[in-house]
This record gives sequence, structure tokens and C-alpha cells, in this order.
Amino acid sequence: MVRRYGRVDLARISLVLPVKQARHRHLLTGGNVPLASEAERNWRTNWPVHVAVFVAAGVEIALAPGGSAIVLALLWAASYGLTHWAYIVRQVRGAGECGVAMMTVLAMALLTVSDNGLHLFVTFPLIWIMLETFIRGLLATVAAATAMVLVVIWSEGGVNGDVLGSALAMGFGVAAFSIGLAAWIWRVEVRSHERRELVARLSETVSELEAARAELAS
Repeated sequence: MVRRYGRVDLARISLVLPVKQARHRHLLTGGNVPLASEAERNWRTNWPVHVAVFVAAGVEIALAPGGSAIVLALLWAASYGLTHWAYIVRQVRGAGECGVAMMTVLAMALLTVSDNGLHLFVTFPLIWIMLETFIRGLLATVAAATAMVLVVIWSEGGVNGDVLGSALAMGFGVAAFSIGLAAWIWRVEVRSHERRELVARLSETVSELEAARAELAS
């Protein structure tokens, strides 16, 4: 599954955001650096993320207030493993989007029964790793943050001034941090890719000049 690089024009939008499409979003940073060979994508790809997911799931299980939290933590970790296999290893079209939706739903369900939200610190970065474009990551992050706000309000027994303010501040903070960090990483990766393209073009030009010179000499 080969994807072409492209740029979305956001000149009419006040926020300047990097939105160049990644070729394969499988690295810890989420992005634009393709592996040398497609055969290299396997269960070792993204191993630091594996560790983060299963550590977070293990902490949730250890601190679980009941059986439902344990089951949801296991399902959340399993959904990550399934998404990694389908999207990263097998490159199934649409697996990233489906996986992010599944992991987000399970993460929010786990938040309703858990005494902590450690798994959310892993869930939000996973959105950027499993989605191919900045716009998709942006929309998914906003949706996940909105769901988190609603879950917190519901868990606290309904809407009132203090709960609403705290929940909105939490959701805005998580979304802003996640989007800001992703934008910075994405911009670095886009510039790195552009430099590689420039080097490749220069190398091709030099080769053509050398061939032309050899032809003239003969």
C-alpha cells in the first residue's frame, strides 16, 4: 500500500498547521519516515508503544476497583494489539480509523469505572500513530477530548458549575497539548522529508550532468 505525499492548502485557515500526508505512519513519532523495506514492518515495529500500552494496562488492572475495570483494561490493550497487526503489519485499508475508534470507546468506558486515567496518556498519542493525516488526527483528538469531557461530567453526577468548568479545562488542556505536540513533530518530519527529496533531486541532477558530459566527451 503505497501512498503519495501531498499537501493540503490551509491558507484560508488562520491556524498554520502541517498537514502533509505520511507514507507510513508506524513510528513512535507518528510519521513521515518510511522503513527501508515493507517486510521490516512486524511486531517489533513500535515496540516502545507496546511497552507503554501494556504498562498502562497493567497499572489499570493492578489498581482496578472491580472486575469490569480489569476486563475493559484487557480489551483496551487487546484492541491496540489488533490495530497494530491490522494497520501496521498487514496494512489493511481503514484499519487505523477503525482501531482508533475502538480504542477510544474502550478507553472512555474504562474511565467510567476506573479510579485513574493513566490509559488516556497512551490513548491520545495512539491516535496520531494510527491515523495517516494531520487532519484525521486533529478531528479524532477533538472527538476523544469531547468524549472525555462528557464521561467526566457523567461520572461526577451531572452538570454543575464546578464540574463543568473542571471537565472543560481538562478536555481543552489534553486536546491542546496533544495537537500542539503532534503539530511540532509533524512539522519536523515534513521538513526532514523535504530535505531528503531535495537531496534525491540534486543527486539525480548530478547523475544526469555526468551522463551528459560523458556523452559529449565521446
